[in-house]
Amino acid sequence: MATEFDAGIQGKAPPMAPGRAALIVLMDRCLAAFLDSFITLLELLGTVHWVATRNGATTFDEVMRETYAWNRRKFQFTKHHLGVAWDVLHEKSWLSDDRQRQYD
Repeated sequence: MATEFDAGIQGKAPPMAPGRAALIVLMDRCLAAFLDSFITLLELLGTVHWVATRNGATTFDEVMRETYAWNRRKFQFTKHHLGVAWDVLHEKSWLSDDRQRQYD
């Protein structure tokens, strides 16, 4: 017995109910915003980890300096964003224990 799902796969989907297309567009936008935020978070964590482990930044001031020197895109990260990433990476032992966040 063919289902609505099977019909959609075969390109024979029934017409959408009114408002359903708008709901799908809204869901798509929400998911895109979530994915953009997730990707930005991964970039933030990856950047701070890289400058601390590969560029040799050992203080928070060095992390900020190295991050902002990387490229213009990194200016999207505020001092607060960088500090939170620095703390999380330190607390999860992804950075050496002797590195402390040194900013106010």
